[in-house]
Amino acid sequence: MKIHDVTMAIRDGMPVHEGDPAVSLKRVARLEDGSPCNLSVYTMGSHTGTHVDPPYHFLEDGQRVDALSLDAMIGPAVVVETGGREIDAGFIEGLGIAGASRLIFKTRGELYAGGETAPGLMTADAAKALVSRGVRLVGVDGPSVEREGDGGYSVHKALLSGGVVVVEGLDLSGVGPGDYEVICLPLKVKDGDGAPARVVLREIS
Repeated sequence: MKIHDVTMAIRDGMPVHEGDPAVSLKRVARLEDGSPCNLSVYTMGSHTGTHVDPPYHFLEDGQRVDALSLDAMIGPAVVVETGGREIDAGFIEGLGIAGASRLIFKTRGELYAGGETAPGLMTADAAKALVSRGVRLVGVDGPSVEREGDGGYSVHKALLSGGVVVVEGLDLSGVGPGDYEVICLPLKVKDGDGAPARVVLREIS
């Protein structure tokens, strides 16, 4: 059963969402310098690379990342290829996927994974349609589920207030559309507003 690692590697100078802290990986102890071990200091924002957004990211009384149900982040998932099309309510309706509780959208995010900027493609009406269908997890391969320029963060707020776990910054360049099992494990940060995650997709034979 093939396993696809769809996590972006954290590295110096990697792309981050506009306004987020830059990533710094600094070696502070080295074996070659006579230290007994190699040791590094990592500095990054809570929404670096492949990461999970809990409700607390945008909702004052929302659930924190350490309180999220792992059940929502582990289980059957469907990868949908958008072909660059905007993800609106009509697109969701046309998928013809009944009962899917975890949806992962492959958009133009390979640009983001490669160091370029790729805007999110989802609209607020699409987010509401996903909530109404009982979707528990939404993943995207860009830096954000928001459309570029949506300063009101309507997509985030609709999804998170509806109990949907949001996963952003996936690297889906080596994954095709279809059915998988997703395993998404964010760092357990006490009262965190978000956390980097290791995410894999396992093919369902």
